[in-house]
Amino acid sequence: MGLFDWITTPLTCPYCGTPSAEWQTKDLEPTMTGYTLEEFKAALLAKPHGRATSVNGEIHHICEQCKAYISLLVEARDEANWEAAMQEFRKTHPALSGQGHQERPAP
Repeated sequence: MGLFDWITTPLTCPYCGTPSAEWQTKDLEPTMTGYTLEEFKAALLAKPHGRATSVNGEIHHICEQCKAYISLLVEARDEANWEAAMQEFRKTHPALSGQGHQERPAP
């Protein structure tokens, strides 16, 4: 099983609604450290991630009530660079960003 870190969240089990406060992760240096969800996102962004403006981390939990295994991807965004990256994307990919969209003529 090994070491892990835990994340305290206000989430509830999507199956039975039981509060699921403590989740586990191995996406950081697993040292049995506790984080809030915001601290977890900040720690993800502190890891080297090249030019990426968004980083995902996985957290998981087994519900104490219904015993369901729940796994979530948590997205952490580098907000300082996110908007600049999106503006560049819109310029270079107008068809994918909703700009320059043209309706196809009817057959």
